[in-house]
Amino acid sequence: MSWLHPQWTELVERAGEVAAVAIDPNDAYVVLQTLVGAWPVSDERLGVYLRKA
Repeated sequence: MSWLHPQWTELVERAGEVAAVAIDPNDAYVVLQTLVGAWPVSDERLGVYLRKA
């Protein structure tokens, strides 16, 4: 993500606007970072991780 800083920043800002109505911005950042870092990840595996995190 650090090698694509401008794109990552834009994605975080856009996702934050959408997620702000549903979850804490810090939690949204963790979800987004996990999705990008672990892609491809199954829904089940992501859910298990996020419940533990």
